[in-house]
Amino acid sequence: MSKRPLKKIAYKNLAREHPLSMPGRFCIFLVLNLSLFAYSARAEEVIDWESCVKEALRNNPSLLQYEQTKTQTEDLQRAAYKDYFPQPSATLSGTKTLYTYTKPIIASSANGTTTTSSTGALRRPFASVLAAPRVFGEDWGQSQFYNLELDITQNIFNGFLDQETLTQLQWNTEKANADILSARVQLGSDLKNAFYSQLYAQQLIDLNQEILKRREESVRLVELRYQNGSENKGSYLRSLASFHQAKFSVDQAKRALKVAQLQMSVVLGRKYQTALLVKGDFQEDGTVEEPVLEMVVRQHPSHLSGHAQIAAADAGIGIAKASLMPTVNFIASYLRDGNWPPASNDVILGLTVTIPIDAGGFVVASVRAAAAAKASLEAQFQYTDAQLAHTIEQAYVALQDAVETLKVQAELVEASKVQVTIAQEQYKLGLISFEDWDILETDLIGDQQTLLQNRRDLALARATYESALGKALGD
Repeated sequence: MSKRPLKKIAYKNLAREHPLSMPGRFCIFLVLNLSLFAYSARAEEVIDWESCVKEALRNNPSLLQYEQTKTQTEDLQRAAYKDYFPQPSATLSGTKTLYTYTKPIIASSANGTTTTSSTGALRRPFASVLAAPRVFGEDWGQSQFYNLELDITQNIFNGFLDQETLTQLQWNTEKANADILSARVQLGSDLKNAFYSQLYAQQLIDLNQEILKRREESVRLVELRYQNGSENKGSYLRSLASFHQAKFSVDQAKRALKVAQLQMSVVLGRKYQTALLVKGDFQEDGTVEEPVLEMVVRQHPSHLSGHAQIAAADAGIGIAKASLMPTVNFIASYLRDGNWPPASNDVILGLTVTIPIDAGGFVVASVRAAAAAKASLEAQFQYTDAQLAHTIEQAYVALQDAVETLKVQAELVEASKVQVTIAQEQYKLGLISFEDWDILETDLIGDQQTLLQNRRDLALARATYESALGKALGD
C-alpha cells in the first residue's frame, strides 16, 4: 500500500521538472510562435510562377550572354556584305623643298655703266639649309608639289570567297539562335527545379509544424497516463523524444528554405539573396503523352545547333578552297598633281588578275583540315541525336514512374490516417499499447513526408521531361 503512492509522487515530480510540464510547455510554444512570426516577417515578397518566368527571361545572366553572342554574329553577317560593294579610297600627299640662292649684285663701272651679276640658285638639302649659317648676299627659297589620288576597287571574282564567308556567317547566326533556344530550355529546367524545390521547402515546414503539433498532443496524452500510473516511464520519454525530433525537423526545414531561396535568387538573376516565397502548387496531372522520337529530335535545339555547325563547316571548306582560285579586280584611279591646287589630270582604268601559287601545299592542307573538321562534326551530330533520343525516352519512363508512385503513396497516406485515428482512440481506452500506437503514428509521419517528396519528384520529373523535349521557357 505504501509503495504505490511513492511511485506516483516520483512520477509526478519527474513530470513537473520536465520541459513539457505546464511552465515548460508554455516557454517552448512561446519560442516556437516567435520563430514562426520571425519566419513570416522575413518572407516579405511573394512571387508566382508567371512572375518568375518574366524576371528570369529578363535578368538571367546566362541567357543574356547568349543574346549578346547572337547580336555579335548578326553584326558580323551585316559587315560581310561590304565585299560586294566597290571599295573607294582617297590619298592626298604634298612635298615642300627648301633651298638657298644668291641675290643679284649691282655694280657701277668707271664709265658710268651699271652691270648686274648673279651666281644663280644653289639647291641644298633641307637639313643642311637649316643647319648652315646665312652669309651675306644669300637667301632661302622653297617649292611645293601636291598629289591627289582617288581610287575605286571592285572585286569581280575571288574564288567565291565572299559567298562562302557570308554563308558561314549566316549559319553561325542560325547556331546562335539555336543556342539561345537551348539556353531558354536550360533556364526553364533550372527555374522549375528552383521553384519546386522552394515550394517543397515551404510545404515541408507546414507539414513538419503539423507533425510537431500532433507530437505535442501525443506527449500530453502520454503524460496524463504516465502521471496517473497507467503508462510507464519509457513510453513517456519516447513520446518526448519524438516531440523533440519533430521540432528539429521544423528547424531543419527552415534552414533548407534559406538554401532554396538563394537558389531561386541566382536563377532569377538577382545580385543578392532576397527573402521571398513562391506561390503555387505542384502539378499532379497524370497524363503523359508518349513522344514521337524522330520528330522531337529534329525540332530539338541541340539538333538545330549541330546542323548549323555542319553547314558552317561546309562553308569553311569553300573558304579554304578559295585560296587556290585566281582573284580578278577592276581598278579605277583619278590623279591630279602639281602646285596647289593640282591641275594635271590622269585617269587610269584597269583589271588586275592575281594567280596564287600554293608553295609547300599549305592551302591544300587547309582544305583537308576543314574537311576533317566537318567529318568530325557530322559524327558528333549523329551521336548527339542518338543520345538525345535516349534521354527523351529515359525522361518519359521516369515521368511515368513518378506518376504511378504518387498515386500509390497517396493511397498509403489515406490508409495510415485511418489507422492512426483508430489507434489513438484505442490507446485512450487502453485497448492497445503505446508501442503499437507509436508505430502507426511514426508510419503516418513517414508516409506524409514521402508523399510530399513524391509530389516534388513528379514536378521535377515533368520538368526534366519537358527539358528533354526541348521546350523553352516562355513557350
